[in-house]
Amino acid sequence: MSERKPYGYWKDEKNVLAEIAAWRAEHGGEFPTQRRLKETGNQMLSAAIILRGGFRRLREQTGETQIRQTDAHWRDFDRVRVAVEAWRAEHGRYPGKMDLDATGHANLSNAISRHHGGFLSVRQRMGAALDNHPNGHWKNFENVREVIATFQETHGRFPTSSDLDRVPGAKSLSNMIARHHGGMNAVRERFHVGIVQERKDFWKDFENVRLHLEEFRQTHGRLPTNRDLIATKRQSVSAAISKYHGGFAVVRVRMGETDAFVRHPRGHWQEFQNVASALLEW
Repeated sequence: MSERKPYGYWKDEKNVLAEIAAWRAEHGGEFPTQRRLKETGNQMLSAAIILRGGFRRLREQTGETQIRQTDAHWRDFDRVRVAVEAWRAEHGRYPGKMDLDATGHANLSNAISRHHGGFLSVRQRMGAALDNHPNGHWKNFENVREVIATFQETHGRFPTSSDLDRVPGAKSLSNMIARHHGGMNAVRERFHVGIVQERKDFWKDFENVRLHLEEFRQTHGRLPTNRDLIATKRQSVSAAISKYHGGFAVVRVRMGETDAFVRHPRGHWQEFQNVASALLEW
């Protein structure tokens, strides 16, 4: 069965069934498994079975008793690779979590998230160009949902903006969320997570302030003023900046705004128009 087959041979179900029958006859009636086919040099037959619905479907068609795949089965990345490649060959693209769940491969989907770092990590290990998404990819919330769900399953918590920007293949995803889906808090609500509960010392941690300011900057192209924070119901952020972090000018410097401190000519603040303009800005 190792000789080269003509083009299209493995797409014909009759050929696949004939090869299975021949393999069983050669191996004393044993029903083939993916591991046994690999051991005997029949990877193409294995791939053809997977393309036609997998070994479980084949057992159903032939009346064989099902073999439950253990959790350890999918810990082997080679098995995951073969299954993903088979799905990709049939559908012309890499699968996402929803794709595998919808096509009866929930065990594979769960293993990818649980044991192999998530779908983007698997794609990277398989040599895919992760950042080569089609136009509008992140406008589709299901693509965003997939990345966040995978992060939750892997890390046991909801991601921050910084977490998402560090996910392979999701560069600037937090920016896309702010632009197309209402920001991180809106997405948290769609996941029924709710707004982050503020501990007593929550706003003393500058990282929590920075995340809110960065989200605003990604949406509006600039850091917020005091009026911006109040208008967008971020009064707690504004109060924390003044109470714990040295005021807006200091925070702007910490956020990389090198022109936050501006030297004014002598007498500048004696002009009421300059004072009024500054107050309106803050």
